[in-house]
Order: sequence, then structure tokens, then C-alpha cells
Amino acid sequence: MKKTGLMFSGGGAQYPGMMKDFYDTIPACRDLFEKANEVVEYRLSDRIFNDTKEELSITSVMIPAVFTSDLVAYTALKQYGIVPDMAAGFSLGEWAAITAAGVVPFETAIELVQFRSDEMTKATPAGGAGMAVIMGKPNDYVEDLCARVKEGYVCPANYNYPGQITVSGDTKGLDALEKLAEEEGTIYKRLAVNVPSHCSLMEPAMKALGERLKGVSFNKPAFPIVSNRTALPTDDPKEIKDNIITQLVSPVRFEQSIRNMYGAGVDTFIELGPGKTLYTFVKKISKNIETEVSVGRVENADTLNETLELLKK
Repeated sequence: MKKTGLMFSGGGAQYPGMMKDFYDTIPACRDLFEKANEVVEYRLSDRIFNDTKEELSITSVMIPAVFTSDLVAYTALKQYGIVPDMAAGFSLGEWAAITAAGVVPFETAIELVQFRSDEMTKATPAGGAGMAVIMGKPNDYVEDLCARVKEGYVCPANYNYPGQITVSGDTKGLDALEKLAEEEGTIYKRLAVNVPSHCSLMEPAMKALGERLKGVSFNKPAFPIVSNRTALPTDDPKEIKDNIITQLVSPVRFEQSIRNMYGAGVDTFIELGPGKTLYTFVKKISKNIETEVSVGRVENADTLNETLELLKK
């Protein structure tokens, strides 16, 4: 019997017009957008459908836009009675995963992801920081390269798939890492972000989020949540809360999460939300472990129909 794992997109996947198909044709999806509009106190749906890509990339808009879009895609799929065996999310997407599973209400979650984003911005070093991608090297090489940086701070932040790791750090650390990479002929690409996610620089944000969540009840999920931090599934509300807090200072272990989901019997992976980043990551991971898995995605009417056909096989 097929086992299905859902994957919720992370920040950076946004684009103008995302989820418009579902807003126009599925009442439950339209209702979710309207809930988001009420909570953020502006017409988030109008911003998503009408803004330029640059305007949608402003953090205060991008975070609720991607989070809401992830859950709109889930709502579109859910109407067909699809019940996953477990779910994961990439960074911000882990919040979408726990919301889809009923751990926290949507209205509460969208406020919390905005709070999380604000605190991450506050925690960013005044001297500048960011993230970069290192391509074509094994994990231990990248870990060693970061450890050899003597100026500033840098560390692995996202283990995406074999041969691609994202690193985070302050400007001095990233500059020093770039120099080392160039000397060794390693592919290094700085990303257009200024918040160093998933590293110890986010400790103030982690503490602030922990305080904020003290008064928030987490429910038992309808399906297990695979943690970014541990790469393991859990249905324990306390563990889920701890994981979603410490996620801020821990690397996203996406590759290991997919391997563990596969090890638990998941053979069908569906990305929910804008773009196909995680869809692509899973295809690359499956090649590395030399196994066949089915991969689909849901971001519009066409991809929803394709995924429904995939799930019938």
C-alpha cells in the first residue's frame, strides 16, 4: 500500500499570482485567504495576486504569503480525501505542516510566523549577515570548510540534497568562506538574503519565540510531523513545540528527513505550495539512494490534477 508524505514549501518560493486558481474555484481556499486577510489586517490575497516579485519578496509580506499559500494548496488537495501518513516542511514550511495537522489554529499560526520573522530580523547582526550555497561537495567537506574559517562566523544551515548545502553566517564569515572556496575550486554562490537562518546567530529569536509560545497550546497532530531539527517523525505536542523553537538555531536536515520518511515506508512525496524546490530535492535524493519514489506537487489546478492521477496509481 502506498504511503504518502507531504512537504510544505519554504520562504523564497513566492511568485505573483500563486494560488489564484484555487482562490477562484475552491470556496474553502478562498475562505482561507479571507481569514489571512483578516489576521494581517490588509488584503494579503490582493498583494499575492497583484504585486511584483520584488514586492512579494519583502519579508513582512513574503512570510504570511508563502505560509498561507502552502495551506491553500493543502486545502485544495484535502478536499479529495487525501490523508497523509506524515508531513515535513522546509523551515517556514514546518509551520505550515503543523498547522495542516491541526497542532495550532491557522489564525494563531499566521500571527506566530510573522512574530518569528520579526524576531529573526532583530537578531541579525548589525554588521551584516546572510546565506550562501555550496555545490558539488559532500557534507563532511562543507562542515570542515566552515570549521576552518577563522574570521567571523559561518556554519551549515540547510542540508538540501547530496551535493548541495546552504550555509549561514555573518558577513566576515561568509567572505572568509568564499575565499577558501575559491582557493579550492569549490562552487560558492551568495544568496540574496540578509537573515542568517538556522544558526546560532538566531539564538535571541529562539528565546523570544520560546517565551511567546509559553501561552500557546499545541494539540496532538492528525499525522506525524517530521522535524527539521531531528529529521524524525513525532506526534508528541511537546516535542513538536520544542522542535519548532530550536529549529531557529539548528540546520534544516531535509535530505535526512526524506531518507527517514522513505525508511518508514513513504514512497510518494507531494510538495504543497509555490514552486517545485522540494519536488526537485526529492528527485535528487532518490537518485542518490538508488530507489524509485513517486513525486508530485500542488500549486495550481494542473499540478493538482497531475498529483491526483499519481495517487491513483
